[in-house]
Amino acid sequence: MALGCFLAYPVFFLWVITTMQFLSSENLMISYKNALKSRKNKYEAYEFKQQLETNLQNIYRNIQNRTYIHWKYRTFTLSDSKKRYISSPTFCDHIFHHMIYNICYPVLDKRMVYNSFATRKGKWLHQWLHYVVKKLKTEKNIQNLYFLKIDISKYFYSIDHSLLKEKISKHIHQKDLIYSIESVINGYQTSSIFDNLFDSQSHYQQIKEKGVPIGALYSQLFANFFLSEIDWYIVQELKPKVYARYMDDFLLIDTKENLLSWQFYIIQKLKDHHLTVIPRKVQINTISHGIPFLGFKIIENNWKVKVFVNGKNKRKFWKTLDKVQEYITKSENTYYTREEQQRILSVVESRKWLFKHTDVYENIFKNLPENLQK
Repeated sequence: MALGCFLAYPVFFLWVITTMQFLSSENLMISYKNALKSRKNKYEAYEFKQQLETNLQNIYRNIQNRTYIHWKYRTFTLSDSKKRYISSPTFCDHIFHHMIYNICYPVLDKRMVYNSFATRKGKWLHQWLHYVVKKLKTEKNIQNLYFLKIDISKYFYSIDHSLLKEKISKHIHQKDLIYSIESVINGYQTSSIFDNLFDSQSHYQQIKEKGVPIGALYSQLFANFFLSEIDWYIVQELKPKVYARYMDDFLLIDTKENLLSWQFYIIQKLKDHHLTVIPRKVQINTISHGIPFLGFKIIENNWKVKVFVNGKNKRKFWKTLDKVQEYITKSENTYYTREEQQRILSVVESRKWLFKHTDVYENIFKNLPENLQK
């Protein structure tokens, strides 16, 4: 494998991902550079770089010889709206994941409906919000419409490995890639940490080989694609006035009668995928009551559609601003480096972006100091 030419001449290449082979020098080098972007300050990335060509050749040969060993994930906990268990792969596995993602993304993305958001290019939370609001504004009888909201319990931890492999293998045909996909899927198993939340006879308890890790690049793509069959069923068979899914959160808008009927079909489809829906996570209500979804609340009032941030996120933002203001006050006579100043501003930005597409953005931020408005 002629990796030397890539390492000796760091030239920017424009590769057409859709025609690139999975097991190739091009894919390996692109994956290494992409993996390095998020971990360039990590010691393991520095250590890998010291013997770069040898390490890359080892990845290539291990995939080619079917001897690649996926290391265990490092796990840690994040607590925001709820506690999340994040799994971080080693740097070598991170490159491996990028190799898989580069080839799988364009293939699987084409098989998803337009209404599916999250982890897709140009289809993040803001785009989801714009799509739903735009569709609602075109509805003439909006005051008579209801929304149906369905959430899957512990979705990432419940995905059936065998069913996931079956779905992906219908569209992926490169043998080396199929082997690699099976390796990363088999490389993670959901622990028993959530067993007490499910009945002993449930699919969650019965299926042992299940789960994709939160935090791995490929898992977001696979988890989104896993529900694409249900998306097509809803769009082609049920045909609601508005439909948008953001990962495992389903939102349908139509008449109350239709939604009451459709919820049973959708929940049955989810059960066929060995997934669990808890009754309290199924909600049907009027749009005027407000659609609570992913930190926002969309409300119809006097034929107008308005967007607000829910109370919990508002309280978090004001708490963050109080801390920042206190920090700035204490630092009036103290010199801070550029990095420290950026860290202060990033705390505000991490919360501020939620408000950017709401009807209260201008009122909230017009009185902030100039350096926090940027």
